[in-house]
Amino acid sequence: MTEERFDVWQYLPDDWHEKVGDNLSAEDAVKLAHSYTTRPAAQIGVIRMVRIIGLDDDSVVFEWQFGKGVTFGGKLD
Repeated sequence: MTEERFDVWQYLPDDWHEKVGDNLSAEDAVKLAHSYTTRPAAQIGVIRMVRIIGLDDDSVVFEWQFGKGVTFGGKLD
């Protein structure tokens, strides 16, 4: 059985976004996403959203939004 893998994306103003983590384990994806949601840029709204995306089916399994916090948290295992 292979371990599911994930990408982490950050979203900035003007619909600009970038992949900040590629092909990560669930644990590493959560750690990286947490680091992006707690950065000063996230606290002042430069980082607007952070998502963890499952590579197997391209599904959003975690989403954090500025001003709202975690808006979706699926199962990572």
